[in-house]
Amino acid sequence: EKKLKLPGVSSVLPRIVPWRDWDEWKLVGNALLHGSMAEKSKAVCRVRAWQSRGKVPLSVDATASLVEIALSRGQAKLLSDQELRLMYSMALVRLVNGIVDTVQQKKFASPVGDLAD
Repeated sequence: EKKLKLPGVSSVLPRIVPWRDWDEWKLVGNALLHGSMAEKSKAVCRVRAWQSRGKVPLSVDATASLVEIALSRGQAKLLSDQELRLMYSMALVRLVNGIVDTVQQKKFASPVGDLAD
């Protein structure tokens, strides 16, 4: 079987990502890490929009979740300390599970403690 090679056409397909371009990626990353509260809020909304379009890296999802929780703490005292602790715990558990899932190679999932060794 011969493959047709078209002149000027790359054999590597472009990777489709939810963000518009690398400038948007850098802008959102910078806002999440170093922006004002308003910029962080907009950046979290942008990450949530990316998630509706496709797969977002675990690190970006976890960072947006943690920033979103931190922003909710800065708003009116609507959440108790216990609720905030639970929110932070869930975000961290999702991060650890996301990291561990990449090394799961057996038919049945291994305990996180075993994988950490």
